Amino acid sequence: MEDIGIPRFGTVKSSSGFFSCKLSSDRIEGDWISGVLSECIHSAMNSLLNRLQHGSYAGFEMSQPDHDTMVGSAVKNCVKYSLTNIKAHLEGQEHPEEYGGKIPDIEAYKNGTKYLIEIEDLESISRSDTIEQLKVFSKGRTSSKFKLIIVVPFSPEKPEKDVKELLSSNGISYDNIWLYFAHSGETIGYPS
Repeated sequence: MEDIGIPRFGTVKSSSGFFSCKLSSDRIEGDWISGVLSECIHSAMNSLLNRLQHGSYAGFEMSQPDHDTMVGSAVKNCVKYSLTNIKAHLEGQEHPEEYGGKIPDIEAYKNGTKYLIEIEDLESISRSDTIEQLKVFSKGRTSSKFKLIIVVPFSPEKPEKDVKELLSSNGISYDNIWLYFAHSGETIGYPS
């Protein structure tokens, strides 16, 4: 927890992105309560916006542990929607099969339909090597009869429509985009 000084009102406690307020003062009277709450909310929103813009929620290169966390979250979403024979590119798991010289992050099945699921952060999805990999997967959708799902972190800075435009402008077709929410560790999306 880091202490954040608030002029006139004492100190609040913040725990990196998940914000809670505690006053360091024993005496609270009158307008102090609404003033302190207002300052807490203002500080919390600034902290969250800063993390969204520069921190661990968006616009950053994922570390391998961050990537693995997103893969694990997407696997849970697969289970939630009854996908089976799930193979994930994670240590200790059976890995997906190579397709066109590329290995997807997740391979799963539902009602005889194969799904390839690729996890990207909001920086890597723009890189040429990622675009080429997604093009390989995209081209195989109709000939190999699988569905392509792309998972990206939720971000107000680069909304889902921007990701869709980037994919479309590079000739990449896909079946669905799932969103990963870092604050809850949950991936949201339905296998189309």
